[in-house]
Amino acid sequence: MLSMLAGEEYLNARQRGILGKALRNPDELFSISYHLAHNSITYPTARRDFMTLVERGYLECLDDEKAYRFKAAKGLKERFGLNS
Repeated sequence: MLSMLAGEEYLNARQRGILGKALRNPDELFSISYHLAHNSITYPTARRDFMTLVERGYLECLDDEKAYRFKAAKGLKERFGLNS
């Protein structure tokens, strides 16, 4: 999976990890707080990781008024040539 994302050179290893998980489980919800805790990074860095993936069309941002959540964008698997 990660080798498939190697061509996405503008993505860092953390972002590739998020995408790999999103491709394996498109219904999974991702949070900035989880990303922070598991990568020992700052809030701005974690937020930027996700927002870049949203801007590139890989993830959708859900705002539930308490925290941002992210999930795989519709058609993500197809974008990488994977069957649903």
